Amino acid sequence: GLPLQHRARTMAAALSPKWLRHYVYSRRLDAVPWLNKEAQSEVRRLVSSYEATIPLTWSAAVRNLWWSTRYRLAAETTLAALAADHDCQMIHPFVDPDVLLSAASEHPFAGFTSRTEAMAELVGDLLPEEVIHRRSKAEFSGVNFTDLSRQVARQWNGDGLDDLPLDIPALRRTWQADFVDARSFLLLQELWLRNR
Repeated sequence: GLPLQHRARTMAAALSPKWLRHYVYSRRLDAVPWLNKEAQSEVRRLVSSYEATIPLTWSAAVRNLWWSTRYRLAAETTLAALAADHDCQMIHPFVDPDVLLSAASEHPFAGFTSRTEAMAELVGDLLPEEVIHRRSKAEFSGVNFTDLSRQVARQWNGDGLDDLPLDIPALRRTWQADFVDARSFLLLQELWLRNR
């Protein structure tokens, strides 16, 4: 599980006044370096405001907030449309309402204390121990940012996205990195669509 110190910090943050949670979340958000300063400030404000509204208990967050988020709904709808194009049905067992409600009932306050605990409880009898207890995480950016994507990024002269609140040199550096931040992928798709 999570170290006691981490659990204590998480609980203290959850019990803090909303303004303090807003401040703490805004300080620990990852930068979005390809946005200009004004846009970065706005992203920090919006994300930290949202984070500060998350309910105290994990079960309430799952039932009352996460389930209705645009993020979940868009992901599920998009994957279902992709599957339908290939005459398949997309099934999400860990997003099934019955599974989520059961997990929320079993772990009402803090949820699962770790990925390992969740894996062991949900599929521990189905997978090998080394999978349940692995420390690494799968990474799929290479599938989405291929050699073709890198070619488009290399050939880009910096024009075509002028109407967006971007730091163009920072965006070029992002796309030229060995590991490309997945949050920038939609911008490359937008650039490609505009130049078709």
